[in-house]
Amino acid sequence: MTVTVFGIPNCDTVKKARVWLDAAGVAYAFHDYKKAGIDAATLNRWADAVGWEPLLNRAGTTFRKLGDADKADIDRAKAIALMTANPSMSHAVSVFAATAMVGLWLRARGSDDPRPWAWVGLAGGLVALVRPPDAVLLAVPLLDLVQEGNLGLIRA
Repeated sequence: MTVTVFGIPNCDTVKKARVWLDAAGVAYAFHDYKKAGIDAATLNRWADAVGWEPLLNRAGTTFRKLGDADKADIDRAKAIALMTANPSMSHAVSVFAATAMVGLWLRARGSDDPRPWAWVGLAGGLVALVRPPDAVLLAVPLLDLVQEGNLGLIRA
């Protein structure tokens, strides 16, 4: 299975994610927002999964250059319209990393084999690398291991 990384090639976060994926030997396709844009259907699918707020990059220069009217009263529909018109406002890489980690965790749940859990840890490292505040997501699989009594995997 090949994953698709959505982003802008000059973004430092995207560069870090691609270096990590290359080093880990993960095959991926790169979707360049600057060249290919992003459609509202994809953004809506992501917003259904994680909400629209984590998707919108309010810290970037593209957002800061918007007029006050565009920045005011942002809701889901307005955010998706802004990201469709200005794809560089999307935080797709952090969404990808977090989604990959959660997907790997859901596959590893209930397993006594440490290998799937190692992938969860690697994906968690990518999450922390891409967007350090999201590293708190690693607590969820760890708490799951504690609750399920699989602490032997942690010590292994």
